[in-house]
Amino acid sequence: MVKETLGNVGRIKPKPGNENVLVLQINSRRTIVEKLIPFFDKYLRFSVRKDDYESFRKVTLMLLKGKHHTQDGMLEIVFSCL
Repeated sequence: MVKETLGNVGRIKPKPGNENVLVLQINSRRTIVEKLIPFFDKYLRFSVRKDDYESFRKVTLMLLKGKHHTQDGMLEIVFSCL
């Protein structure tokens, strides 16, 4: 369901060491920003992993802006998750 909802992006495969868990692997940062983040913004409102998602979202958007290309930007990324 998730893969179809996101527009058939990425690959779904079993998690190594735990074949009962499926992992959605997306390699494109642009796809993460355009598809995955809006999906999670809509459906993870009350998840116990909301804080983890907020950190992931914040870092992904900083990477998209190129913050990781400077020392100050890297420090901002690192300290945003502490």
